[in-house]
Amino acid sequence: MDPLVFDIETGPEADEVLRSMEPEFTAPANWKDPAKIADKIEEQRDAWRAKSALCATTGKVLAIGISDSDGVKLLFVNEDPDDLYTERDVISEFWQIACPNGKWRHLIGFNSNRFDIPFLVRRSYKLRIKVPYGVTNGRYLNPRFIDLMDSWKVGDYQASISLDRLAAHLGCRRKNGDGAMFAELLETNQEEALDYLRNDVAMTQEIAVALGVIQPIEEVLY
Repeated sequence: MDPLVFDIETGPEADEVLRSMEPEFTAPANWKDPAKIADKIEEQRDAWRAKSALCATTGKVLAIGISDSDGVKLLFVNEDPDDLYTERDVISEFWQIACPNGKWRHLIGFNSNRFDIPFLVRRSYKLRIKVPYGVTNGRYLNPRFIDLMDSWKVGDYQASISLDRLAAHLGCRRKNGDGAMFAELLETNQEEALDYLRNDVAMTQEIAVALGVIQPIEEVLY
């Protein structure tokens, strides 16, 4: 079955959700200056919020880019009342594309078995979206889920590399932005945000080709 290259982009949950889940931030017990204590607590709060998009309990799926022999498709949250497309819609459509008629395609991503797939499944639980059967095989993920990070590691599980560094090493296209800014961009400059996602999917596909995971499909590349 036609393999599917994919990449997800996430953002923080709504402020009211984050406020309800904030841990208790504290300054060292021996500090006495109220201003310094307040600054320390605010610093911890900012650091915690900066990472909120990376956890399925404090973050949410904003977009998923997919690429196969039919081309590139971008699924993304749109809050326009006349064209509403929610996180639930994005994830539901992705599962339908990834596992049509209950048969899993080969899903190819970067660090996807550690981040993308678990995040999608956990958000599905939250939103009461039915996850296709067979995501896991006992303790392990479905062997049809191919993580290019693992392909690069070649069994050396202490090895690690970023998507952009690996792309540079292999002579593939490079990143054209910062994923940490995706949520803000999607609100302020949708076209630029989607261009970033499209480029990330193309990078992932080029790396998959360079590592011999899939065959080149020139018309799919952005």
